[in-house]
Amino acid sequence: VPLPPPPPGCITPHHNQIKKTRCVGGAASRRGAGRQPRQTNAEGYRPLYSLLKALLLPPVGLLVVALLTRGRLSLTCLTLTLLLSLPAVSDRLLHRLDLYPPLPPERAAAGGAIVILSAEATPGPETSPPQPGALTLIRLRQGAALARASHRPVLVTGGAVEGLSESLGAVMRRSLETDFQVGVTWSETASRNTHENAALSAPLLRAAGIDTVVLVTHFWHMPRAVLEFERQGLKVIPAPAGCTALPPLTGWRSWIPSVKAWQAVYFAAHEAGGILWFRLMPP
Repeated sequence: VPLPPPPPGCITPHHNQIKKTRCVGGAASRRGAGRQPRQTNAEGYRPLYSLLKALLLPPVGLLVVALLTRGRLSLTCLTLTLLLSLPAVSDRLLHRLDLYPPLPPERAAAGGAIVILSAEATPGPETSPPQPGALTLIRLRQGAALARASHRPVLVTGGAVEGLSESLGAVMRRSLETDFQVGVTWSETASRNTHENAALSAPLLRAAGIDTVVLVTHFWHMPRAVLEFERQGLKVIPAPAGCTALPPLTGWRSWIPSVKAWQAVYFAAHEAGGILWFRLMPP
């Protein structure tokens, strides 16, 4: 049974051809429109926002405080920075966000669509197009496996990134279709954050009569993503990607400082702040 036509401006296959246009959402279905993205004049402030986020969140935030202060406070920040570089500490902080079990592929059929959230992309070599980054590739692999098992349509969502010739949604679509041989029904290419991932994807799904989605993103990003998609009136079946078991504290590698551990701490702090912001902001 063919799906209803998508809202204007959406990238979607039609008569075996792909219309390559930017997707900026569309008209809501008769069952009610979702909440629109918060209208802000934030585009001009994005560089400042990114800089402040990098300076305030650990581990850089702790180093900044250590450099700007003296005495016990400076020593405390340096000690915390060292502790957070240990996988034994950082892994346990990040896994506090591991709230949903892995989704067996056979259960993906309970959703009406597979929704894959973007993370990052990298410029391609020379004249090659941009490629999915490591985090995005993990999510694409998970989404492709669920799509094959469930035969459900796929939606990818991610907007433009400075320095790339294509949006994240376009990069994800090409990778799924060429690397994984999985078709993509909708590409949302205007969103800039998780809130807009949900707000701009919801109208596309409702227009197709879909109110339950299998949501694919990293396990540490899933709690905030579920909140945003549920706020749009969608039922969410979490399908966390990148799930790993906690390494034992007795392993010596858990006590060797690692830059990767600092990255895990950054992700944990970023998501905790995002969830707090979600709670404080009015719907």
